[in-house]
Amino acid sequence: MKRRDALLFASLAAVALSVALRPGVLGALGVVGGVWALEAWWRARSLRESLVVAYLVALAPASVVMGAYAPVSPAVALLGTLLVAGSFLVVGWMAWGARRRPAALAWWVGVSWTAVEFAWRVPASWGSWGLPFMTLGSVWVEGAAREVFAWGGPRGATVLLWLVAGLVFTAWRWHAPGRWLAGVVLGLAVWLAVPSNGGVIDGPRVHGEAAAASGMGGGGRTVLPVRIVQHAPTPVEMAAARFDPVAEGFHQNVLRFRSEGAGLEGRLVVWPEASLPRPWRVGSSSPAWFPRDSDVLLGAAFERRGEVWNGALLWRDGVLSVVQEKRRLVPWVERAVMPGTVQPPFSWGGVKVAPVLCFEALFPGFMRQLARADADVIVVLANDAYAGGSTVPGLHLRAARMRAVELGLPVVFVQATGPSAVVDAWGRVVASTWHGLVASLAVDVPLAERVTPFRRWGDGVGVTAFACWVLGIVAHGLGLGVGRGLKGGEADGVVVG
Repeated sequence: MKRRDALLFASLAAVALSVALRPGVLGALGVVGGVWALEAWWRARSLRESLVVAYLVALAPASVVMGAYAPVSPAVALLGTLLVAGSFLVVGWMAWGARRRPAALAWWVGVSWTAVEFAWRVPASWGSWGLPFMTLGSVWVEGAAREVFAWGGPRGATVLLWLVAGLVFTAWRWHAPGRWLAGVVLGLAVWLAVPSNGGVIDGPRVHGEAAAASGMGGGGRTVLPVRIVQHAPTPVEMAAARFDPVAEGFHQNVLRFRSEGAGLEGRLVVWPEASLPRPWRVGSSSPAWFPRDSDVLLGAAFERRGEVWNGALLWRDGVLSVVQEKRRLVPWVERAVMPGTVQPPFSWGGVKVAPVLCFEALFPGFMRQLARADADVIVVLANDAYAGGSTVPGLHLRAARMRAVELGLPVVFVQATGPSAVVDAWGRVVASTWHGLVASLAVDVPLAERVTPFRRWGDGVGVTAFACWVLGIVAHGLGLGVGRGLKGGEADGVVVG
């Protein structure tokens, strides 16, 4: 086979995986990308070509992960993309060692890919850089395969993707007897990716089936009545509100108007992150424009002892207080903000509410800590106004849905530009708003919960994959790799080119 064939398949795989990770209904395209990637490794004629294939395949998904940084820091996004993609070179090394047999190749690529994603979360020094691909947003959460997150978390989704792709590739490489089997497996992948009830929608609605889910929350309540509000600023308007009193007053009036009026009695109003254009000084008087008769949970920066934190503030009974501090800070973007400390969920109407600030929704382990602190509901306060009309808001909402399925807890996701949504403990959208429009929506959040395997035991799939990966590397180093002795595209009479 010619070298350009491997590069062509690797490029196609990178594009397919990149598109499949973005919001939409293209989960089956991710499987196709995995098949193309395995075919590219199969056609590689040297270790160097195998490493190039690994780099190309990882490059496009890495660009999706780092794409959230692009609007605020293109240089950081570019360097991060190159760094993440480069870290997958070991996958190419493992693939070259196992390429004699299709099943062995598919196995080692799946294990190695999962292990590299997990490795980005192992050392504490990585901090907020721990962003494996499936953690950011997997299209599998849209369809019938959603429940895999409850069992295996993001790593379980990665294993599922490469397992299905490996089955298709192995059957296809089986020549005539396996071609029909490859088609059946690919059809299964399509079915797994078809959006089921409760998928992300582009418009407001209330999903009655999800709202009727059984279960009890804190204090014996079955629902948490909330009103989600988004004021939809453009990136320019968000920046202008810090310096222009007219722009600031406009958004203040929108938030207040949407948070007052009949029917809001007994509801917790939720505003997005960065609802205050400037830090609020702890201990000072509360903003005079806040609604009088509503309890409001909002995200905002606050100043304490001369330093600035980001966190969640609660406006209740005419008093503004800090109920959560942001711990996972966006690298570089929030370099002037102090990292906070863990705060327990606060009680509102007998319900234990755990606020999460924007970027923190991308960390399953961190969110799991909140769930294990007896939270009844998680509220994500986000601000994606800087991202404009890109795919970032959709990816952010998808990540929040993944956390709901993993933890078995309902999630209220409110961001400045939308789409905002209420998601039940099964990951189904109870209600959602349009993107880019001023909107508010009164929703009764179902407090049904379930103790999922991921919530109980954590990322066992990632740990197992990482252990297998380390053992495989040791075997390669000791000369015990499956592919030792490959020369000229043949080994033991088996043609591999």
